[in-house]
Amino acid sequence: MCSTKMPGGSGPTGAPQVFLTPMVSAPEVLRGEAPRLSSDLYSLGVLLHFLLSGRLPIVAPSWNELLQAHESRRGVPLQ
Repeated sequence: MCSTKMPGGSGPTGAPQVFLTPMVSAPEVLRGEAPRLSSDLYSLGVLLHFLLSGRLPIVAPSWNELLQAHESRRGVPLQ
């Protein structure tokens, strides 16, 4: 898991730069919305899923496919 800069939000334009780990970030944060407490709880749930199963609940090769997987609720069940 690595942190990447979120699309948009470049420093010189005045918008804050946001760094995140896409695979554990809440869908609303991936869409560019401001993080909330529920975003942190989502990330905690992803980490707990990973600790219990050894797999991330949603894996995708690109940013857009990750967003689509979140919106369609495609994920790996905890077994």
